[in-house]
Amino acid sequence: MIFVYVDGLIWNPILVTVAMGIACSLLAWDAVAIYDLIVETKAQFRVEKIAFQIKTQGIMENITKEIQQVINETTLDKFISSFNQETEENRNLWKYIYSEIEKLEEYIELLPIEQRIFVLSTDYMLFKNYIDRCFWLLTAHVAFDKDKCECRTLYKKFTIIKKDVGTITIEEFTKLINQCNKFAVDAQKLKNIDLNGKPLRIPKTILQERIGSVLCSKATSNWATKTDDRISFLPYVEFEKIVLNKYKWYTLMIDLLNLKHKLFMEI
Repeated sequence: MIFVYVDGLIWNPILVTVAMGIACSLLAWDAVAIYDLIVETKAQFRVEKIAFQIKTQGIMENITKEIQQVINETTLDKFISSFNQETEENRNLWKYIYSEIEKLEEYIELLPIEQRIFVLSTDYMLFKNYIDRCFWLLTAHVAFDKDKCECRTLYKKFTIIKKDVGTITIEEFTKLINQCNKFAVDAQKLKNIDLNGKPLRIPKTILQERIGSVLCSKATSNWATKTDDRISFLPYVEFEKIVLNKYKWYTLMIDLLNLKHKLFMEI
C-alpha cells in the first residue's frame, strides 16, 4: 500500500485518494474485528470460568461438609484438637477427602477437552498444579500406604489456622450497631415482598459474604478489640482466590498469547 501511495503521489493523485481510502477502511475493519474478538473472548472466558466454579465448588463443599460432620465440634479449640488426632474415624475421613480430590484432579485434567479459553489462563494453570500436588500427596498417604494414614501430617498440610486481631473505634462500633439495626429492618421488608414480574433488589445487609473454606471459627469483640480465629481447608482457600480474581482483558490476552510460559515450565 505504501508503494502504491508513493507511485500515485508522483504520477496519479486520484490513485492516492483511492489507496488511502482503502487503507483507512481496512484499518477500521481491523479495529472492529479486534474489538469483537476481545468481547467474544471475554464472554466465553466468563462462561467457562462459571462452569469450572460450579463443578469445583461442588466438590469442595462435599469435602468441608464431610469434615464438619465427622469432627462435629462447634468450638474452635475442640474442633482443632479433634481433627488433629490419629483415629480410625479421621483416617476414613482422609480417605474420603482423597476420593473427592481424585475426582477434582480428573475433572481438571480433562477440562481442556471441553473448554478453550479458561484453560489457558494463569488461574487455571496454577490451580491445576496445586491440585496435582494435593492429589499425589494424598495418594502417597492414603493409596500407597493403606495400613497407615498419617492424619496429623495431612492435617498440617491441608488446613490453616488464622487469627485476626484488631481494635474497634467508637465510629466502627457505632457502624456495627447501625448495621445490626438495618439488617433487622431489611429482613422485615422481605416479609412484605409483592409477587410480580418486577426486578427485586436485595439489600446489601442481607447478602452477607460466606467464606466456604472456613471449617470452624470463633469471633469475639468488646469495646476495644475484636478477634476472628478460624481454621480453613487450604485447597478451598486457593479456589476462592480464583473466584475473587477479576480478570482484566489485557491480562487475559497475555495469557492467551502464552507470554507467561516460563511460569508453567516443569522444574
